[in-house]
Amino acid sequence: MLVALKSQVLRITKSGGQFLRVFYDFLCHSGIRKSAKIGLIDLGLPILICMILISCDPKELPTIFLDTTDRIVLGFSHQTTRGEITTIQDTLAKKGMMIDVTGSEFFENGHLRVLNLKVVFPGGAGGKTRADLMTIQHNYVGFEFDRTKSPGFVIGQLKK
Repeated sequence: MLVALKSQVLRITKSGGQFLRVFYDFLCHSGIRKSAKIGLIDLGLPILICMILISCDPKELPTIFLDTTDRIVLGFSHQTTRGEITTIQDTLAKKGMMIDVTGSEFFENGHLRVLNLKVVFPGGAGGKTRADLMTIQHNYVGFEFDRTKSPGFVIGQLKK
């Protein structure tokens, strides 16, 4: 039944209208509501379920990699691939930085499932963080190194 509700929600968001009509049809044909009269309270639960399902979809979060003379920002998400991580590791290794993702998990298609990140700078300083799938579906996790700020190094969930 939730699958049917989610498909109705997707139809609503794609069509851009007919919100009440779609829920009326859904309630009448699913057996939840037998009468043809719908009040605002009757629509409360389906609307709440609709909002929850829409908010649970993963966000569009492509990998962030910014490398300038004073600043490095690296943000991983559920869309980050094993290949992207390898390329970034090679790039930062040339600057003497080590990015270790040992213990991270990937889906069969190569996208990140669980992040286990360790960063070590040339002088030996660094940090580590871990993030599960729920976190990386909605937020960037990684690090920011900025020579012009204090503190100059932050690791974990990144601000947007």
